[in-house]
Amino acid sequence: MPITKQLLRIKLDTLVPYERNTKIHSENIDDIIKSIERNEYITPILIDEENIILAGHGRKLALEKMGVDEEEVIKVT
Repeated sequence: MPITKQLLRIKLDTLVPYERNTKIHSENIDDIIKSIERNEYITPILIDEENIILAGHGRKLALEKMGVDEEEVIKVT
């Protein structure tokens, strides 16, 4: 079965962190914010069909800290 990808806008508060994510982002959120401000938001968060974050936990936290409510994500099914 082929993988499908869909770019869509979604409310950040509907995204579910992957419970086995091993990366801790508490110390580098400000660096991610600086990167987004400098380069814009060019790499969307990847989610599955249940809105579980596959990649981009730090970007989600940074966007929330920046006051962003909704952003583009790539939904992979």
